[in-house]
Amino acid sequence: MTADRAVLAGRSHPVTSDQSTRRAYARLGITWPEWRSVALLAACIFALTQAPPTAERLFGSTDRVHVGTYWYWADFSQYLSAMREAATTGSLLVHDHLTAEPHTPALIYPLYAAIGVAAAASGLPILSVYTIVEALARLALPFAIYAYMASLLERPGARIAATLLAIFAASLGIWALFVSKLLNLGLVDDRALNTTVEATTFGLFFIAPHVPLGLAATLVAALLYVRAA
Repeated sequence: MTADRAVLAGRSHPVTSDQSTRRAYARLGITWPEWRSVALLAACIFALTQAPPTAERLFGSTDRVHVGTYWYWADFSQYLSAMREAATTGSLLVHDHLTAEPHTPALIYPLYAAIGVAAAASGLPILSVYTIVEALARLALPFAIYAYMASLLERPGARIAATLLAIFAASLGIWALFVSKLLNLGLVDDRALNTTVEATTFGLFFIAPHVPLGLAATLVAALLYVRAA
């Protein structure tokens, strides 16, 4: 409702459309059935993305490190180095193992350093703690996306549709690569995926946990900021 229409309706303090938007933004009003629908969606995505690495961890070669990072898998060696050093030192400050120059430990790869510290404190294997964080990241992202959509849309059906679109929509490069690989056409170079994985939300369910956790934290931070303001 605009200010003019509010005045015609006899309101002494008209509510502008901007004020209405902010008020709706801060009050999500998500019902329990909605959360159950999101939980079911998160469970389906979790099963889809975790089944291959779980099978590999259980039945794969024992001389390999198996992780659920499908893309940018070469970067995992950096994260594993940070986890191992933090587990040894008990500190979140680690060295950059990509350089031969002498330097003091710094706060880099903080999530993975924290995983190493947690593994040392709990006595669990490093990769077990990493797997837990990986799973939590993939479960948290659908809830964060839905909460954000709920701040913008009123009808539950519209919220679900927007969440599905946000999660499963992708750039044409992603789908072209999938189809090319599926049919063995060789039409798209593998490097096309590396240039578009950050452009599709669905790709974040197949990558190292700091990326989906980063998006989830960004969405929740926006909601908390508006609520506080």
